[in-house]
Amino acid sequence: MRSNECRPRTTWPLRTTSAGWPGLKRCWWRRGCWHVSEPRFRPGSRVRTTVVDPPHHTRVPRYVRGRVGEVVEFQGRYPLPDDRAQQLPDSRIEPVYAVRFAARDLWGDGSHDVTVDLWESYLTEEP
Repeated sequence: MRSNECRPRTTWPLRTTSAGWPGLKRCWWRRGCWHVSEPRFRPGSRVRTTVVDPPHHTRVPRYVRGRVGEVVEFQGRYPLPDDRAQQLPDSRIEPVYAVRFAARDLWGDGSHDVTVDLWESYLTEEP
């Protein structure tokens, strides 16, 4: 295998996610290559959102930046909106998760939950 060839971590056939989407991830070794990979976070995982405020479009709402939430569901893989907003020719494809936050943690009061769809690069694992 040459150094620029794909090195998939799992084998075929493609498995599908709970949402019915192929578990595909863009290969970092070779452009245009796809292979199977597992989502980084599982339902019930505690995660913290990034605090970054980029000069371009992002899908991280300001009210959840830096907050801790719980992954509810893996929703499949989609192009990263940040890359598309910058008109990059080859947008990254990332896992998207439904993440639940307590309203009182976001705004100081409220007995309900707020669920936001967030891409994997916006999240870090919270111990």
